[in-house]
Amino acid sequence: MIGPMCGGYVAKNFGYRVPFFIAVALFFVNAGIIMVFLQNPPGIQTKAGFPEKKSKTDTSSEEKSFLSKFASLKWSVQKLMIIKLFMSCGVIMFRANVFMLLEFHHDDLDVAMKGKIISFFSIISVLAQIVFVGPLTKGFSAKQLLIFFPLCLAGSCVSMAVTKDLVTFALFLALMATASAVVKVTMTTLIANSGGKGFYGEVLGVAGSVVSICRAGAPAI
Repeated sequence: MIGPMCGGYVAKNFGYRVPFFIAVALFFVNAGIIMVFLQNPPGIQTKAGFPEKKSKTDTSSEEKSFLSKFASLKWSVQKLMIIKLFMSCGVIMFRANVFMLLEFHHDDLDVAMKGKIISFFSIISVLAQIVFVGPLTKGFSAKQLLIFFPLCLAGSCVSMAVTKDLVTFALFLALMATASAVVKVTMTTLIANSGGKGFYGEVLGVAGSVVSICRAGAPAI
C-alpha cells in the first residue's frame, strides 16, 4: 500500500534510480533477518543433516506439469479455473495499461502522482476486503457476487477509459478496486472449497498457475 507512494515521492525528489537502490538495501536487510530469525521447520532434513532424496518411482504432484494437474481436476473445478482465467486476464490487462491511459489524457502526470494512484488502489482494495467482503458473502451467494461485481468492473473500466477528469477517474478506480477485491476473495474461496479437504494445495497451485499465465499474456495482448 505505501511502497508505490514512497517510491514515487523518492523518484520525483531524488532521482529515478534512488528507489532501486533503496529496494536493494531492503533486500539485503531482509536476507539478514532471514539468516538470523528463520529456522528450518522440523522434518526438512534427515538425521545426517542432508535433505532426503526422492525415490525415482515417486509420482508426487510436484512433478506434474500444469496441464496434467489441470486435467486431473474435476470438471466442476476446471470450470472455476476457466472463469478465473478470463477474470484475471481482464483485471491484469487493466492494471498493465492504466498509466498509458492516464498519460494519454494527462501529459503532465508525474511519477509521484502515479505512485499515489497505485497506493490509492491498494488501500481501497484492502479496506474493501476488511469492510465489505464478509457481509456480502453472508448476504449473497457466490454466483450473485460473481455476476454483479464483474459488471461493476466492466462499468468502471469503460468509465475510466472515457473520462478525462482525475477526480472522476479516482472514483471509478475506487469502484474497480472494491469490485476486484470482492471477486478475488470469492473466487479464491470457491476454488479452495471445490477441491475438497486434502487437495487445497494442488487446487490453489493450479489457480496460481492460471494467474501467472494471465500475467504473462494479458500485458502483451
